[in-house]
Amino acid sequence: NQKPGDILVIINSLGGSHSAGKHIGDIFRTSSSRIIGKVEGKADSAAFTALMGCHLRFATENSTFLVHNPEFDWSLRVKHNSS
Repeated sequence: NQKPGDILVIINSLGGSHSAGKHIGDIFRTSSSRIIGKVEGKADSAAFTALMGCHLRFATENSTFLVHNPEFDWSLRVKHNSS
């Protein structure tokens, strides 16, 4: 449910610059307003990245998403003991 002060972002995009998508997602995530992302069609590539910054995310039944190989945080590697 959308409340006063919420911002509704409708997404239907084939994507674009990955760095721009990350920047837009950061703006959404740090907004003092609640950002509601709604996909109506496609959220591909950078558009999906931006969507992940929304506080709430919804999609119509036939929406599609394209997610490239996710980034891996190498600091989370498990070190095995060789003994």
